[in-house]
Amino acid sequence: MNRFFCGILAFALLLTLCACAPGTPPPEEDADPPATELERLPEDTGREDTPPEAAAWQAVSIERGDYSDRGDTDPADCGSLTLARLCACYLRSGGFYADDYGGEIYRRFMEAPNLVLNYFALIDDRVVLGGWSGEMTALEEICQRIASEHVNVHENTAEFTELLQRCRESYPEGRVAEILDLLEREYQAALRGSPGYVPPVRKPPEYESVDWQVISSSPEEYGLPCGGDLPDWPALTLAELCTCYLHADGGAAEGSSAELYRRFMDAPDTVLNYLALLVGQTASIRGDGNETDVVEKLCDCIAMTDIHWVDVYYPDNMQRFYQIMGQYRERYPAGRIAEILDILQGKHDLYVQKNPGYTEMISQPKEARR
Repeated sequence: MNRFFCGILAFALLLTLCACAPGTPPPEEDADPPATELERLPEDTGREDTPPEAAAWQAVSIERGDYSDRGDTDPADCGSLTLARLCACYLRSGGFYADDYGGEIYRRFMEAPNLVLNYFALIDDRVVLGGWSGEMTALEEICQRIASEHVNVHENTAEFTELLQRCRESYPEGRVAEILDLLEREYQAALRGSPGYVPPVRKPPEYESVDWQVISSSPEEYGLPCGGDLPDWPALTLAELCTCYLHADGGAAEGSSAELYRRFMDAPDTVLNYLALLVGQTASIRGDGNETDVVEKLCDCIAMTDIHWVDVYYPDNMQRFYQIMGQYRERYPAGRIAEILDILQGKHDLYVQKNPGYTEMISQPKEARR
C-alpha cells in the first residue's frame, strides 16, 4: 500500500514540474486584443494664410442662448461674467447695455491682453453678424469696440499703442499676430473718425546743397545715341529715358515723352524723387546751344503729354493727373518735391488754357466720348 501511495505522489510531482517548465507561459484570462487602429489628431501645420486646423466646429460660442443666462444680464454685474459670456452678451445686445459690456471687454483687454488675445484666437472668424452691427465678423465687431472705446472714452493715450507693440514682440506671427493687425487697423480707423484727430504731418526730405551731381543728364554718361534707331523705351532706366528725351528729337522725342508720362502716372513717387535729384541741372536741349533747366523741361513733357494723350493711355480714368497732384500735395506739403509739383501744375495749367477742350473731354463719361 505504501508503494502505491508513493507512486501517486511521484506522479503528481512530475506533473507540477512540467507545468512550470520555461517557455510555457500561463494563459491570461480576459486579455485585451491588440490595438488595430489609432485615432490620429490633426497635424499642426502652422498658421500662414489658413488656421492650423480647418474644423467644422467652433471652439467657443458667441451665441447668448448657449449660456445659462438667456436673458439680458444686468450690466452692473458684467464684471462677474466669464470672458466668453461677456463677449456673447456684447455681440447680442444694443444701446447702453452694449456700451457697458464693451467697456468691460476693453478693461479686461488692457488688464490682461495675453488672456484676452488667446481667447479671441478661439473665436471662429467665419461667423458673420448681421442686424445692427452690419456685415462684420464677431471678432471684427469686438476689436472695433476695443479700439473705439480707447479713442473716444479713454482720451487716446499712448498706453494702447504701447500695449500692442509689446504684444507684437510676443506674437510676431500666427493667429494672435493677425488679431493684433486687426486691432491696429480698427484703432487707426477710429482715430481718423475722432473729432480731435490731427493727421500726422510728413516731414519732407531736406536735400543738401552740394557741388557734385547725383545723377547725370548727359547722353555720354550712358552711351546713348539718342537718335537713329529707336531704343526699347520700357527697357531703359528712368535716368536713361529722361536723358534721351532731353537730347533726342523726332520720333525718339515722341516715344520717350510717352514713356516718361506713363511712368509718372504709374509711379509718381519714384519719378518725383528722381526729379528732385536733378534740381539745379541745366542742359543744351537737342543741341540748340541754350542751357535749359532740366526739371522744368521734364515737367513740361509730362504736362503736355497728359493734355494730348490722356484719352489714349488712360481712357478709364482721365482725371488721373489731378488725382495724383492732390494726393502728392498732401504727402509733400513743403520742400523740394513740393516745388516740383508747383512747376508741374503750372505747366499743366498753361496747356489747359491753350487747349480748352481738354477740361470738357476729361469730364465726359467714357461712353459719350468720340
